[in-house]
Amino acid sequence: MLVAKLLPFCKNLTTRKWTDEEILDDITFLRDLLQQSFESLTTYDEYTSELASGHLSWSPVHESEAFWKENAARLDEKDFAQLKRLVELLKTSENNTVLAVAAHDLGQYVKHHDRGKKFVTELGGKERVMELMSHSDADVRYRALLSVQRLVSTPWVVA
Repeated sequence: MLVAKLLPFCKNLTTRKWTDEEILDDITFLRDLLQQSFESLTTYDEYTSELASGHLSWSPVHESEAFWKENAARLDEKDFAQLKRLVELLKTSENNTVLAVAAHDLGQYVKHHDRGKKFVTELGGKERVMELMSHSDADVRYRALLSVQRLVSTPWVVA
């Protein structure tokens, strides 16, 4: 996420006129380095860097079914570090967008992970999402409701 935000800023800086040539050289070097980093990132890397920053926003990875099908189980890696971070954001953030996105992501995790309900409940995520259903922000309430729906329902299996 940091790379995605800094890269356009550096590109903008390279178009400005600078009295000191070394400044332009440094900015160009930084821009090229950021471009390389950005190109080497996978969507999961982008997601984990966004989680680590604590500033979740409605970037494409959050709404991509393909992303969640492919990566939901990866939140379990390293002793559930990414899932724990997601639940932590739900518990500590006061930003409405972060809360809405985190609630949505928790619902996607549960939808695409066989034992997701169990893990989320054990980490206290289910309780927190239920609390968010009475949040003052309408989008947070809506996303929390969708997550709770996934946490408490059992999908129909057609034989």
